[in-house]
Amino acid sequence: MTDKGDTHYWGVWHGGKPFSEYLTIKPRFCSEFGFQSFPALEELRPFIDNEAEDFAVKSHQMEFRQRSPTIGNASIMQHIERIFHPPSKGFGSFVYLSQVLQAISIKTAVEHWRRLKPYCMGTLYWQLVRSLHCLPVLPLASISDSCLLVCLVVCLLVVNPISCSRRRMIHGQDHRGARSSTVDDGRCCITLWSASSSPCCCLPSRRMMEGSRLEE
Repeated sequence: MTDKGDTHYWGVWHGGKPFSEYLTIKPRFCSEFGFQSFPALEELRPFIDNEAEDFAVKSHQMEFRQRSPTIGNASIMQHIERIFHPPSKGFGSFVYLSQVLQAISIKTAVEHWRRLKPYCMGTLYWQLVRSLHCLPVLPLASISDSCLLVCLVVCLLVVNPISCSRRRMIHGQDHRGARSSTVDDGRCCITLWSASSSPCCCLPSRRMMEGSRLEE
């Protein structure tokens, strides 16, 4: 990463790297990064002919509306399987998990870059709004027409002027991006951080507390 200017980082979405890769990126200002999710089912229905056939990850309609054809839907499923168990309750469960996944992706990056303050002084994620009526595709947005995705709700908490975050380490490795069932039962260290962008409390990010315990 450069130590001057802004950075665009797409190693997670376009590169297929786990979310923990964000924690290795140290930009001065990240002006573009993001992760895709599926819009709500009610927003897909106007563009779908046959729900029984089209409401499936690998259906022609879902692939046609995927504007990242080389990674797209397969990448979302890959990341879901890294963190969660594969959805077993139909397409609606997959849609919801894709939105939760997008929120985790943005949250992981923004919290990390806020912890780097004052070295990193800002982030912009791609993107806030996408209208499906203008371009009915699977969005990188956190607002789709009148529908608020899970990502926006989480982002409103993460970008609070004063926020707290944590890093959880297993055997010295950050476990973010790994399903909890795949983490070894071993020594766990949790570090809490505070970050402030409030003019009343304009402090650099700092480590608040560090502790360890033998089981999670």
